[in-house]
Amino acid sequence: MSFNLNRKEAAAIARGVGLTLRWNAEWGEYQLYPKGVGVESPDAYFTNCLEDALCTARFMVEDKTTEAYVRLEAVCAEFS
Repeated sequence: MSFNLNRKEAAAIARGVGLTLRWNAEWGEYQLYPKGVGVESPDAYFTNCLEDALCTARFMVEDKTTEAYVRLEAVCAEFS
């Protein structure tokens, strides 16, 4: 499989596991952080690569038993 998610789909996957993923056009980066805390959070992650953002999200998720996490794992498996 090839990676063909758009930003909106990727953000929905991140939201499903309790994270916010947004594109900051001014800085040219994806911002990934726990929902509700914002980019000031020490847990925030910044990258210019959507694939990197989603795969990093796997390591930020606390509850790895949800259907949303299984979906995230499946998406990241497509990258390898």
